[in-house]
Amino acid sequence: MTARPARHRRGPRIAVAILLLVLIAGLFGAQAVQLRHSVRADAATVSLEQQGVRYLRPAVRLVAELANARSAAVRSETPEAAALTAAISAMADADAASGDALRSRQRWSQLRAQVERLRSQAPTGRAALQEYGEALALALDLCRTVLHTAHLATDGDPYRNYLAYTAASRLPVVLAGAGFMADRWYLDGRGSGAVRERATLAVSVTRSEVAEAATAIGAGPGAASDVSASVGRDLFRPLDVFRDVAGQLAGPAVLEQEATPSDVATVTTDARTVQEAGRALAGATFNELDRELVARRDDLAAAELRQLLLALAGVAGGLVLLWWAVPARGRDLSDRPADTSEPPFAGDIASVAVALPEVDARDLLAIEELVHVGRGVRPRPRDEAGNAE
Repeated sequence: MTARPARHRRGPRIAVAILLLVLIAGLFGAQAVQLRHSVRADAATVSLEQQGVRYLRPAVRLVAELANARSAAVRSETPEAAALTAAISAMADADAASGDALRSRQRWSQLRAQVERLRSQAPTGRAALQEYGEALALALDLCRTVLHTAHLATDGDPYRNYLAYTAASRLPVVLAGAGFMADRWYLDGRGSGAVRERATLAVSVTRSEVAEAATAIGAGPGAASDVSASVGRDLFRPLDVFRDVAGQLAGPAVLEQEATPSDVATVTTDARTVQEAGRALAGATFNELDRELVARRDDLAAAELRQLLLALAGVAGGLVLLWWAVPARGRDLSDRPADTSEPPFAGDIASVAVALPEVDARDLLAIEELVHVGRGVRPRPRDEAGNAE
């Protein structure tokens, strides 16, 4: 009778604990599912971005080698076959590894067919300028496509976004444009009349495109530094070199001068200097972008670990609530008042059976006969019984 009030007191505690446990489990479950989905989606995006970086490295290298091969073919020289072959092989390996994920197989097939046709036909002069230009246009389009399919163009971090656009879009334009300026001016710079005028216009347009890309490259880190805590120091030196040489070829001061370019030798020298600086900057930019993506991947791994620890903390909290609501039996008995009554007999029932007296069955029959005889005797009053005596 004394334990019943204790059970009544524990009832509301258990109900409240169960409700709290269900509420906490629901909140933790919803948060865990949401965080897990978000972290895994971000991790998949980072993995795709890393594939894009590995793909774009040989793609930009191929752009540079095609520009060099065009310059040699325009001047009726033999392009350096080994460098171009190595670039094509590296590009083929990258496409075999990530072409499906980046949706670039068709564009690479078109570009490779065009490059192989150039190598077999070996055009020179003005034909080389046009046909290599078509191959370079396909290569630039491939770089821009991978920039978007790898989600590098839509990266939420401004610094990574700047690095991706610099390496995959702006620098390829500079590499191809600088080579075109030198090659076109080599073909028509010594001419006169309409030929020279058309060459001057084409070179001026390309110079403007190169200047726009170079300006965006030079202005990017300053804007990114305002929102990024760590801007790669290894990027500053090649960037400074690129700014200097790009300013000589297509800087604002050059654009403000007369539209007529300098002599052929000067344009050729400046273009090659810009291409060398651009290739060095592209390598440094890809390295920096790769480091940023690795750091982002590590951050996501840490976030997933924190999510796991949070879930474990929720489970531990639920167990504590259950422990609080349903105390152990020993603690529950300690709350009850002391019972002074004698405990029930806990002896062995066999010992009781052994202590019972032995009864003969005939004795039981005799008793039964007496009972039946007694039922047949008519009771008499006490006075009648005395008179009878």
